[in-house]
Amino acid sequence: MFERFTRESRDLIQSAQEHARRLDHLWVGTEHLLLALASSPGGMAGTFDTHGLSPARLERAILAHLAASDSEEREALQAIGIDLDRVREALQLESGPSLLEMRLEKARQRFPRAWRRSQRPLLSRPFTSRAKRALELALQEALRLKHKIIEPEHIALGILRQGAGVAGAVLDELAIETDSLRADLETSLRMAS
Repeated sequence: MFERFTRESRDLIQSAQEHARRLDHLWVGTEHLLLALASSPGGMAGTFDTHGLSPARLERAILAHLAASDSEEREALQAIGIDLDRVREALQLESGPSLLEMRLEKARQRFPRAWRRSQRPLLSRPFTSRAKRALELALQEALRLKHKIIEPEHIALGILRQGAGVAGAVLDELAIETDSLRADLETSLRMAS
């Protein structure tokens, strides 16, 4: 599937990974793909900005959504008598360092020069199942439009088609007219062909 992705689409996926790293998230989700689309150079950013999806606004909405979700989960656990912080502390005492911490230490020992140069983890973040599904839907959108390659607009269409995940929730919370955004993305693709 990735052989159909244009250079811009591959750069977009790499940008999503960088957004996840920058936000200190251990995963790459639909929200990171959406943020990469809004931040991309060229026409995509303009299309997103026209619909009120500037990178700064989008990032604030994503962080607020994730914080609210964490808070709801914490409250639900507290309602049944579970203190999440105490559970985490007990698990750390019981199990020792986390798998991630052990892998980071191993990477530090194995690649000391590279580690010092980069000062960031060498481990990549996994894509969530919804992010993977959005990329699969990007291929389906390209095929539906009879395109042989997958452009960033197709990825955006895949996210909109899925409608789930953090990206879908944030677009709903921001009251974005997704049908209008979809139409503008398809128009942009037709004009580029």
